[in-house]
Amino acid sequence: MGVNAQANPLPKKIANDPEVRRNVALTKCAAMPGGWEARGTARNPGGKPVTYKIVVFFTTTQATTLDYAQALVKVPPGETVDWHASKKFRAEQEMLCPVPGISTVT
Repeated sequence: MGVNAQANPLPKKIANDPEVRRNVALTKCAAMPGGWEARGTARNPGGKPVTYKIVVFFTTTQATTLDYAQALVKVPPGETVDWHASKKFRAEQEMLCPVPGISTVT
């Protein structure tokens, strides 16, 4: 399909904390009407509420990033919740959903 001229500019800096990455899982990367979506779970093994910021790139199978989305996920202590990040854009038939950034928000 070609380059998506309406894609948002990619963020220049993406927070990523390897210590919290193990608490977030990507479980789905799939087409949706008019775009693409990523879904997963986030767990909080700690004793205080936490908010994760999850950045997902939507790339071609050749690793060209066409767009991105992010999710802010609030997780109570000791719980696991679902998260979802999606974007409407002209996607290719097959896409990948790498997650370059997972961090906590204070």
